[in-house]
Amino acid sequence: MSDYESLRGQVEKGAELTNRYLRAGPGSAGARQYLDEAIGVLEKAYQRVDPGEELRGQVAAQLGWLYGMRHLLHGGDPRDRTTGIHLLDESLGFPGQSPVLSGGSRLVLGQLLMAGATAMMTSPGALLPGRPAGDARDIDRAIALFREVADGPPVSAELTSSARTLVEVAELLRGLVGGSGGMDFGRLAQMVTAMQRLQEQMRGRGMTPPPMPDIPAFVPAPRKPPETPATPAPPGTPAASGPPGTPADPDQAGEPTAQPARPGRPFDERDRPDIPFDPGRVAVVDGPIPAGGPVPRPQPDPIPATPAAELRTLMRTGSPTVDEQVALAAATVEAPGSRPADRLTLAVALIARHHHDGAEPPDGLGDLDAAARCLERIAADLPGMPAEQVERALGIAADLPGAAPLEAAFAEVAAAMRDAGLKALVYPSRALTAAGTWEPVVPGADWTGRVAATTPITGDATVSQVRTAAQLLTLIRRGRRPIAEAAVFVANPRADRESATVDVLRLRRAFYPRSTGLGHTIEQNHGEATPAQVMAHLNASVLHLGCGVTVEGALELADGTILTPATIAVSASPGPGGVAILPPTPAALGALAEALLTGGFTSVIGFTAAVDDRVASLVYWMLHTALVDDGLEPAEAVAAVRSWLRDPRRKPPELLAAEYRGIDAAVDLSDPACAGVLVCHGC
Repeated sequence: MSDYESLRGQVEKGAELTNRYLRAGPGSAGARQYLDEAIGVLEKAYQRVDPGEELRGQVAAQLGWLYGMRHLLHGGDPRDRTTGIHLLDESLGFPGQSPVLSGGSRLVLGQLLMAGATAMMTSPGALLPGRPAGDARDIDRAIALFREVADGPPVSAELTSSARTLVEVAELLRGLVGGSGGMDFGRLAQMVTAMQRLQEQMRGRGMTPPPMPDIPAFVPAPRKPPETPATPAPPGTPAASGPPGTPADPDQAGEPTAQPARPGRPFDERDRPDIPFDPGRVAVVDGPIPAGGPVPRPQPDPIPATPAAELRTLMRTGSPTVDEQVALAAATVEAPGSRPADRLTLAVALIARHHHDGAEPPDGLGDLDAAARCLERIAADLPGMPAEQVERALGIAADLPGAAPLEAAFAEVAAAMRDAGLKALVYPSRALTAAGTWEPVVPGADWTGRVAATTPITGDATVSQVRTAAQLLTLIRRGRRPIAEAAVFVANPRADRESATVDVLRLRRAFYPRSTGLGHTIEQNHGEATPAQVMAHLNASVLHLGCGVTVEGALELADGTILTPATIAVSASPGPGGVAILPPTPAALGALAEALLTGGFTSVIGFTAAVDDRVASLVYWMLHTALVDDGLEPAEAVAAVRSWLRDPRRKPPELLAAEYRGIDAAVDLSDPACAGVLVCHGC
């Protein structure tokens, strides 16, 4: 069975269940099971039609009508109202739909918009002045939708009659919520009378749904139709009350027969609507406003689509069924403000429904296939996602049969890792190897060699901390300048850190005699360390920052000024990057470190915890020794300093300044509070 035939079967099954629901009596307890089953079947069909396909608009219209019925007639679940509004809004965005389909969708959408205001009528606050502005906007849009059916080209007497009555009800309701003086009981009585008349019109038949999608127009029939024409039904044969094209009795339904498409006539050739002219109201359906005619009533702006953030909140609150969870997740991926991670949520919901249902269609194109498609669509985004989302994608891939696209998505990252000499990129529970494969991570494992990591790890490895795989790829490709080519030191710009002035003096004399000095550097000074001066040197081969850092990560510079991470991040210059060395405070490793990497540096070295100034001075000396004299990469230099501090038999280097030689007598340098705080972000 082909994919098209399976989709055809799902839509026809939805038509059959909708027909059963209508025959059982909309709103009755016995009909509810058919309604729930129809929603479940059509939800699966909806997931299988790509956005933009014409069939999706027709399935969205039918599914929105079903959600509307469940909200309006079977309990008023707010999630059903939200989902129904979203689906019907989506369906009306498809041009070329039949007038019956679009007219029915407008009537149901308008009633769902009014439902929020009518629900408030039963609350104690209904009698008080000052209703929410959202109620009035919803009712204004409902009136506009009803008028498009009532005043537009005639579709059917049933739809036109219902639309006219709904206009009257909505306008009366609008008068109730639009004033500032509380409840108007006269208008309330008129509205009740109009609603009773509407119920009389619809008694015995419920609300007429939009017709089911014309499947033969989109999906080829499973076999060639018979050569002989079907025998026409005798005149007067009663038709089913369900959507057109569905059999009167599902148990006796034969092979569905494709119906030829009936092109609509141009608007100027259609019959004139039998609507009495009222100079106080006019609807312009198409074309310019008639000259000399009455000014049309301004139409309210349509309400915006439900944002993805609101739909995510609906999924987190309450306890929706598996089908409702899928519906909300599917709506979220198409809503304004959606993110690639929303498709992971949809994939999880689809897999949960597969396990709940316990079976897949015979052709294998069910929930698991849809979940795999979700993963495929965001494969290119996975390297840029945070570690927890990559881990979630790995878990989803493990639940899917066959090969998942994760290794292909990270192939470019693995190739760059091989070029940089990194053997793995470590996530909390998995590691991407340089060969491009994923391996499990043993909790508490001690790593060795050169690795990159998105999470803290233990061992003697040379570790490059990165936020995402995409960041690692960018930094490897950026390259690095020779370490002593253009060194810049920022020292004590506010005259409140004398140790920083002394450190910079010693480091420049020993390792960078031709460097640039900003702030209180004692000798070879090139500026006061204002924000403009520091910004001008953000392309340094090494930038040593001996200044304060605020809790937000801003640099505390001369004359009480600051340089924020946001300003640093937009200062990127082309070409290879340098190494930034941060003050000994953990506040510098957050937003400031990320801004420096974004702004053009390849590596940022800092402290995960505050240390004594004497320890920081010794660590700086050993670090610059490893970078300049030993020629190590930044991550290798950090690993060498950490190893030297942990070694109880450590020997000071020959050129170690005399001021640093007695520090280990007063401080236990092998303590993890000293030996384990230096880290390298970047590569």
